Amino acid sequence: MSWIVLVLISRVCFSANNFIDRFLIEKKINNAGVLTIFASVLGLAIGVLILTLIGFPILPLGQTFLLLFSGALIGLAIFPYYQAIAIDDPSRVVPFFQVVPIFVVVGGYVFLRESVSLAQLAGICVITLGAFLLSVKKFNFGLFKLRRSLWLTLLSSLLMAASIILFRFVVVRQEFWPSLGYDIVGEGFGGLLLLLFARYRRQSWQELKKISLNLGLIFSVNQAIYLAGRFFAYRAISLAQVALVAAVGGVQPFFVLIFGIVLSVWFPSVVKEDIRHSTIALKILAIGLIFTGVWLIYS
Repeated sequence: MSWIVLVLISRVCFSANNFIDRFLIEKKINNAGVLTIFASVLGLAIGVLILTLIGFPILPLGQTFLLLFSGALIGLAIFPYYQAIAIDDPSRVVPFFQVVPIFVVVGGYVFLRESVSLAQLAGICVITLGAFLLSVKKFNFGLFKLRRSLWLTLLSSLLMAASIILFRFVVVRQEFWPSLGYDIVGEGFGGLLLLLFARYRRQSWQELKKISLNLGLIFSVNQAIYLAGRFFAYRAISLAQVALVAAVGGVQPFFVLIFGIVLSVWFPSVVKEDIRHSTIALKILAIGLIFTGVWLIYS
């Protein structure tokens, strides 16, 4: 399967994940630390299961450490992401995750010596701009105010970019499944570092006692979707340059828009998209930019 198809599938998964995350943080568990810990427990279990099924292969110590550290960075990145969407409108948070390709392009060149052609670089820039425009509900310069959510989003983006680069560094030297297994185990350990703080231990225990069967099922399905997205995204990273994978990942706001429109029709009390003419015109322009960028990269 082409790496670009893998990226697109991963973004469908992550887009669905975004809506369920928003539902959980706003309606059910309004605590970023607790959500991070719960997600990390499930992630750790899945990572151990993957390694067990493939015979728990032993990798060189240095590469094992890098994979665990790469995963831990993702586990840590989830915490500021949850914090950001808990304190600010997601429409103000999501656009700034489009800086991930920029961080990855720079990091890939410096640490992996991966370079891109002029056309591919143009494609990366066009996708990033289009994804940013598609993510915003209404463009205004107030979006760029130095709010706490902005710093949290940039921190999460930087951690994600570093994880992507580290994973790519190892996976080109090792088989995919052991690399993914150790990476997901590392993600679990990274998120569980929050248990070092008494406040999060206490809050997690209190929330655990209140979780219903339905909420547990929603949370488990959400994590399954997220881990599926991780599989497809990291499989793509094992096949193509990280800068290109990260850039094509900028199509995610397009899928978020599609999900938002569908949910607005079927569940208007939960999600309601802005369908004013000015907003639709901006989104059409943004979608055109995104697909132009993908064409530049893939052609």
